[in-house]
Amino acid sequence: LTQQPIRGNVSFFSVGGHSLLATQMVLQIQAQLGIEVPVRVIFESPHLSDFAEQCERLSQGGHEIPLAEAPFIASYAQQRLWFIEQWVEQGQSYHLSSCFKIEGEVDITLLQRALVAVIQRHEPLRTHFYREGDQVFQRCHDVLEQQVQNFDGTAEAWQQFLESQQAFQFNLNDGPVFIATIAALQPGYELLLQCHHIAMDGWSIGLLTKDIGQFYQHYKAQSEAPAGLSIQYKDYSAWQRIAQD
Repeated sequence: LTQQPIRGNVSFFSVGGHSLLATQMVLQIQAQLGIEVPVRVIFESPHLSDFAEQCERLSQGGHEIPLAEAPFIASYAQQRLWFIEQWVEQGQSYHLSSCFKIEGEVDITLLQRALVAVIQRHEPLRTHFYREGDQVFQRCHDVLEQQVQNFDGTAEAWQQFLESQQAFQFNLNDGPVFIATIAALQPGYELLLQCHHIAMDGWSIGLLTKDIGQFYQHYKAQSEAPAGLSIQYKDYSAWQRIAQD
């Protein structure tokens, strides 16, 4: 933020706060304090002292997001993106793509397992969408085989493949909305992650790669698996509709 230190009577938004920073903050609170704070709490209680009181209440069991029940309605943002994709030719406007070079030796089998585990952990990465009447709904599927791929070819062929993916089009109705491709090159390895913005934003790439690394180390060391998620995005989507009523 633009001001340090922050006094209790100062608004989060008056010192440089915005929606992206709000999302980052609640994720840090969950990671460091173990408290799940809905992003809307920052908007409803933007002053530090008020926000701290809300966090204290939530830490004592005041969680307000109920688990969603089927059929799972899409969030307002998901519905907007779905309609845009149906009626407007967008090309790569909502296509997130990141390619990572991996140093050192890599067990491809373990990396594949880690990728599958991450897709299973985060339901938006395996969610498809459908329309009923004037509403758009989301349906979570099993991990599709084509969501974790291996590239077998030369470094030159890999570069050609990367260029060809610039024209890739996601199918939000049939999926997948997320694809990971592992390339074993000489030398080294690269990992291409492709995702539609309906499932993830650019900032979330860092969280995703962290999860991939944790699951890889889990399988390599045969250690305890990362804890599951108590709340999924479909739960937030359902709560968002309730909050508007």
